[in-house]
Amino acid sequence: MKNSAEDILQQFKNKINLSDYLSNFISLEKRGNSFVGKCPFHNEKTPSFSVSNEKGLFYCFGCGVGGNVFTFLKKYKNISFQEALKIIADYLGIELKTVSSKEIGKITNLYNLLANINQVFKANLENNSFARNYLKKRGIDHSSIKKFNIGLCNQDLGNFNKILNLKGFSENDIKEAGLIIESNEDKRLFLRFQNRITFPIYNMLGKVVGFGGRTIVNSKIKYINSPESILFKKSDNIYGLWQNKESIKNRNNLFLVEGYLDVISLYSKKVDNSVATLGTSLSQTQIEKIWSYTNNPIMCYDGDNAGLRAMNQLSLKILKFLKPGKTMKFMTLPDGDDPDSFIQKNSKEEFYNYSNQSLNLSDLIWSNILDETDNITPEYSALIESRIKKITSSINDSNLSQEYYKYLISKRNDYFWNKRKIISKKSLKKSDNKESFEKFKNINEYIVLSFLIFEKELSTDFIEQIDAIMFNDPTLNKNKSDILSFYFSNSKDIDQIKEKLNESEWKKFNYVKNTHFKHLDYENKKLFLRDIILNLRLPMLLNEREKLKKEILQSKESENSEEYIKKYENLSKEINKIKSK
Repeated sequence: MKNSAEDILQQFKNKINLSDYLSNFISLEKRGNSFVGKCPFHNEKTPSFSVSNEKGLFYCFGCGVGGNVFTFLKKYKNISFQEALKIIADYLGIELKTVSSKEIGKITNLYNLLANINQVFKANLENNSFARNYLKKRGIDHSSIKKFNIGLCNQDLGNFNKILNLKGFSENDIKEAGLIIESNEDKRLFLRFQNRITFPIYNMLGKVVGFGGRTIVNSKIKYINSPESILFKKSDNIYGLWQNKESIKNRNNLFLVEGYLDVISLYSKKVDNSVATLGTSLSQTQIEKIWSYTNNPIMCYDGDNAGLRAMNQLSLKILKFLKPGKTMKFMTLPDGDDPDSFIQKNSKEEFYNYSNQSLNLSDLIWSNILDETDNITPEYSALIESRIKKITSSINDSNLSQEYYKYLISKRNDYFWNKRKIISKKSLKKSDNKESFEKFKNINEYIVLSFLIFEKELSTDFIEQIDAIMFNDPTLNKNKSDILSFYFSNSKDIDQIKEKLNESEWKKFNYVKNTHFKHLDYENKKLFLRDIILNLRLPMLLNEREKLKKEILQSKESENSEEYIKKYENLSKEINKIKSK
């Protein structure tokens, strides 16, 4: 993955103290929270050159030169920005994304245009009481509006063009910035963020790279973002990181939320260390950018089913990129709440109390693996282990993969051990002699009949194969005939089957369903039934092959022998295939 200038600067700030790096060129001494020395850019007797590690900036109070590490190298070595960038990239051991001079000009123009557009949007909001009242009702105060430079797009395209034309930008420039959309119906041009509150999206250099917009009129689409451009990649940016970075550093933690208003509402209630993904997805770049600020961020998505699904999906995605010491926690809000609505009804302290109950990544992964609470069968245990293997094999770091495997297997073992202890205690307390279904013969035959009873739609594809199987137990053979007659009658009333079975048999079929396949999804149920049928077919096939073998040995006609041998080989292939499973 190649890195942009902003990524390299951010990685430098996160890994290297500016004072340590500049000490390679000048002598610095610590003074309070800063470092001072004699300026290398002009002659002086008293040190006036100051370096702030916290801000990643230097400034000379004598000659007025200041900036970041790139600024220093450009002036000290008399080199270009690209050359300074290359020096720092090499110093950090990371790959640099090369940009042509033509692209640099285009990027500069686009930065200027977006900055000017942002000023227009901000002025619009200041002059529009309806939009300001909307934000006020949402609990967003003036300081938050100012902090996040919230604006409003309420002009028509003609007036918008006129304002920016006066600043030296053409309609084509505005199109390239993604601010103009063409209607599919009548090819009419209009502003992308028309009648929307606007949220500028900043990169880590403090420059606007795009916008988000929230409708304040009746629109089917509540939120939209700028389209991808040379500056704006949705998967590379994190909303609110630029504005809240100092608080995040001071607290050494952040809350990862879904939307712009989540971040801003939390800030309004003094929770000033949240950021937002631009949607429910989370890229590797975003994950690593977050980890460059804190080792253990807290994900806090909506408390509804969609939010929980997104959280579960992202937990699996994060696993792949885990590194030693880098992880994530997961905070679950009450059903129906998102961070915005929760903080409007509750205090900062209540929000933090909820965050203290956040799940570790490993615990969330385990809770997703374990989808049954009363199943202790060997089949379910094997299913759990296969899930653990699949999940842990996705972790790129081999040491972490091994540690996760050991941890999750330990959780599985503890779960089954504790469940069996509980069941044992309960069975000891029973004074009556109720029939136990823990063990009984011909379990595979019971499984097939349980599928026929409780999974009629799924079992329909296997009717002919099941009908051809001769069960060992005559009673179960009779049950099979009765159940199959239910299929051929096209009846959907399961009570008709229940009437044909005695109470004891019915309980057994229920027990088998709950212990052997209730927990499986549709596809896994289908695979399970197929394999059970194959296992039941195996004795029949072996018997048929043995009979055929005798016929081949006794046959005198070569033509028949050749046909029998071919049939014998096909039977052997089918038998070996079943055995291999």
